[in-house]
Parts: sequence; structure tokens; C-alpha cells
Amino acid sequence: MEDNDCLTLALQGEALCRSGDFRSGVDVFLKALAANTDDVAVLSAIYIQLGNAYFYLESYDKALDYHSKDIRIARQIGDENGEAKASGNIAMTLKCLGQYAEAIACGQRQLDIYRKLDDDRTAVSRALYNIGNIYLAKAKASIAASVDGDLSEESKEDLILGLEYYKENYLMVREFGDLAAQGRVCGNLGSVQYMLGNFPQAVMYHQERLLLARECKDIPAERRAYTNLGNCHVFLGQYPVAEQYYLKALALVDPARDRALEAQACYSLGNTYSLMGDHVRAVQFYQRHLAIAKELQDSVGQGRACWSLGSAHAALGQTAEAIQFAEEHLRISQELGDAHQCSYAEANLQEYTFRASETPVSAEEITERIKRISMEQMDLLKLTPDVRAKNAAAAVKYDPEGRRPSPAAEASTSSAAQPVLPPKPRPAAPQPTATASSSSSPRDEEEDMFDLISRCQSQRLDDQRCEFVSSDKENNNGHANGNTHHYGNGSSKTGTAHANVRTFEDLMDMIAGVQSKRLDEQRADLPSPSAPPATRESFSAAGRKSDSGEGDSLSEDFFDMLVKVQGSRMGDQRATLSAVSVNKAAAPTVPDEDFTNLLQTRRRVSSKGPADKT
Repeated sequence: MEDNDCLTLALQGEALCRSGDFRSGVDVFLKALAANTDDVAVLSAIYIQLGNAYFYLESYDKALDYHSKDIRIARQIGDENGEAKASGNIAMTLKCLGQYAEAIACGQRQLDIYRKLDDDRTAVSRALYNIGNIYLAKAKASIAASVDGDLSEESKEDLILGLEYYKENYLMVREFGDLAAQGRVCGNLGSVQYMLGNFPQAVMYHQERLLLARECKDIPAERRAYTNLGNCHVFLGQYPVAEQYYLKALALVDPARDRALEAQACYSLGNTYSLMGDHVRAVQFYQRHLAIAKELQDSVGQGRACWSLGSAHAALGQTAEAIQFAEEHLRISQELGDAHQCSYAEANLQEYTFRASETPVSAEEITERIKRISMEQMDLLKLTPDVRAKNAAAAVKYDPEGRRPSPAAEASTSSAAQPVLPPKPRPAAPQPTATASSSSSPRDEEEDMFDLISRCQSQRLDDQRCEFVSSDKENNNGHANGNTHHYGNGSSKTGTAHANVRTFEDLMDMIAGVQSKRLDEQRADLPSPSAPPATRESFSAAGRKSDSGEGDSLSEDFFDMLVKVQGSRMGDQRATLSAVSVNKAAAPTVPDEDFTNLLQTRRRVSSKGPADKT
């Protein structure tokens, strides 16, 4: 009775999925699983249907779970055909999850099984097509993830491998006479050739795709073929031909059913007219695209439209409108958190603002403004003769009672405790003339300013110094000489610090000894409660041996424990990136090929003017 209930529910779920109601179908399939059954074939069918339903609902993790259960059943009962089907389903799911290496392995497993069985050539052709799709998706993801959108060597290799699988599939479906499958693989062959930069070959495949779509009366496929042909002719520099293909693609779009496709066609036409230099018509199609992007609440599309409209208005000499759209582009990019688009918008805004200025600022004037601002800031020092006299009077010696001197006194006496460097020669001050006033000349004021800055900086450095104890070697030398080492503001009881530093090597040895002792004082036993007592004892013994100089190397147990501790620290700091943070924002109104880089290059070239052309 339970088997009948499970089978009945499974048939109901299958009917719901066939009608497109995958959510209800999933609920019924789950009820069928709850009803229990001992029929392995029925259970396998339910797993397959649940995996497919979750796949269409874009719940790829759940889809992968049920397809994995299906392949386990197929292997348990020795059903190679079922294992091949499950491998193909897992491969497609992993592709959507971005796990391309695992997807390729599963797809290759499916192909190997079908070739081994050698009883279904149609299944072999499907496996070839699926592997080609995985390589194409991998290359597209790699290009989309790159900042500049360049084709890397790895992506190029993936495209070439995908091309081989597509060509083998193309020969097989052409032999079968399957026009629909032939049209699909022609479209993908054209896309691969396009991404590889082989535009004439891409045009050839897309032309065949267009003919097959017309023969099959597949309107969406025909529209895609027109769009792809337009993209190819743009890079071939045949803009009028691309314009005609884009207009035909726009004519096949039903505005009432798919506004996003209409917006994409308008955006492509706007880009084409910009490349042709017809900026008036470009603005018309960009405005149409912007209106649809606002209607569909596509922020990315609105930003691209504002960017393009700003460039088009700037080309027409309408700088005010260009600034307005550049500001809107910058605002949208900041809301999206797109740093690259923000940089583009800021650069365009600066360029348009500079164009709008009736009196452009020259480089010399900018330099003078910077100097003037610097002199205004310099007034904060208040370098008057009274202040200089006051500072000089404040430079006194140390208090005999051992109290801390004033900052000015520290600055004047700090050199006594440091190695003395020869003073840098200073140019002689000009002699005052008979008509000179009692105030100092500007040159003297400038020199006094630098003297004050030097004293202030040295005071800051002195405040950060502290006395330290030298190494044993230096202490022994100090006692032998009757001197005590100090390195600070004050002098020693029997001599200065630099008197004991006879050579540069002695100074380096003293610094190394002090630094090593500071590091030793900061060391502590590693907290490793999970380590056995023997390991902790060996670590302590190794540390003592290192301090006493009895051994040069630590035990292997110490290094093993150190690796474990460091590994756990790094593991605690790891975090899994969410899919939302990795994927880019959705842009339904922006086509895959918006020719942004090509447009910007052409605009930079055209902005130089005819005088720069050779």
C-alpha cells in the first residue's frame, strides 16, 4: 500500500513539474519520500525529479544533494546508464555553483560511460555539448572576474578545449539531422570564436545559426543571432552593418513581454551610434534605455546609461548636461559601492567641469596657489623676534636637584648624550646695510624657522628615548674602563655614553644585545593545553637551552607544536565568502557586450582633435 501511495504522489509531482509549477511539485515529491517505498527505481526517479526541480528553482545545493543520492543508488545496483545520467546532472549543477573542475570531471565521467556502452550516440553528443558548455562558462567567469576583462592564457585554453567538444558535437548532430541541436551548437561555436577574437569565423557560425533559427521558426534564437552578429561587426569596424543587425533584433522584441531585452537592444544601438559619431541618435537610444532601467529598478543599468549620456552630451558640446549625468553616475556608483565606476565618474566629472570653466586654471597658477597656501600655514609658527628671544632664554641646563628640565633645555642639552656629528655648514648671512632696520632679514627668519623646527623635532625624538642596559660584553667593558653606559638625555656619572663606543662594530653589538634582551623579556610559553605534558616540557627545556647558549636548534616537538598553534590561529581567522559578496550586481538591462572599453578608447582618440591624427 505504501508503494502505491509513493508512486501515485511521484506521478502527481512529475505532472506539476511538467506544467512549470516546480514549487508545488517539490512539495508533492517530499510527501512521496515520506510515504516510503522499497522500489529502488521509484526512489531513484523521485531523486532525479527533486534534483531537477530544485535546479530550476535555482536551489543548486539541494539539487546537488538529491542528484548525489541518485548516483549512489545507481552505483549500488550497477546501473551504468543511470550513473551516466546522474553524472551529467551533477556536472550541470556544479557548473552553476562555479565548481568547474569538479563539473568537468563529472561530465567526462558521463561521456566515458556512454562511449563504453556504445548504444546511444545521441547521449554521447549531449555529453560532448555539456562539457563544452562547462568550459565556456568557466572562461566567461574568469573574464568577468578580471578587472580589465582581458583574456588570460588559462581562459584561452578553456575556450580552445570547449571549441573541440563543440566541433565534435556539431558533426554528430549534423549527421543526425537535428536542426535544433545544430543551431544551439552553432551559436556556441560563434560565441567561442568571438571570445577568442576570431570575428570572421564567429560571423560564419552566427549566420548559420540565424538560418537554422528561421527554419525552425525560433524567434528568440533569431533575435540572439542578430545581436551576436551586431557584436561581431562592431569589432570588425563595420558599424553600419552592426546598426542594421541591432535594429532587426530590436524589432523582434515584444515590449509588452520583455522590457529588459528592449533596453539591451537600445543600449547596443546607442553604443553603435556613438562609435559612428552620430551622438544625437545615440542620446535618443540612451534615454530610452535609461527610462526602462528606472522602470525595472536596475541601478547598474541606470549608472551605465548616465555614463553614456554624459559622454554623448560632452561630445555634442553640451557640458552642463554632461556634468549632470556624470554627477548622477557618481551617485549611483557610490550607492552600489563600485570603486571602478566611481573612479570613472570622478574622472569624467573633472573633465567636464574643466571644459565648462570659462577661464581655465593654468599649471603656473596652480603652483602659485599651493605656495600661497603653504605660506599662510607657515604664519601659524609665529616666528617673531620676541618669540625667538623667549625661546633662547628658555634654554637652560639641568636642575642640580635632578628635576626634569624644560623642553627647550632638553633640546639644547640632548646632544651631550649622543654621538656628536659635525655641523652642516650654513651659508653666511648677508651683512646688514646702513639702511637696514633692527628687525631680521627674511633670510634670517627662514633660517631661524628651520632651527626651531630642528629643535622641536629633536625634542620629540628625545622624549621618546629611554635608558637601557647594555649586554654583558659591554657591561664588562664599562666596568673595566670605569664608565657606565647610558643612552638618553642625561649624562652618565663617570662619562658620556658615546665615550665607550669605540667603533661602529661595538655600537652594533650593543644594539643587538639590547634588542635581543627586549625580545626575550616579551617571550612566554605558548598556551597549548591540548599538547601532552612531554611536549610542553620539551618546549620549556628547549627554551632554557637556547637562553643558556647550550644548543643552537630547538627540538622537533617544538616546531610541531608551533605549526599546530599557528595553523589554529589562521583557521580561526578564515571566513567563507558569501555568494552575494562574490557575484556582481544584477543588470538585466545591460547586455553582455556593452563595448565600454572600445567606446572609451575611441572617445579619447576623438577628443584629441584632428591636429593629433597622422
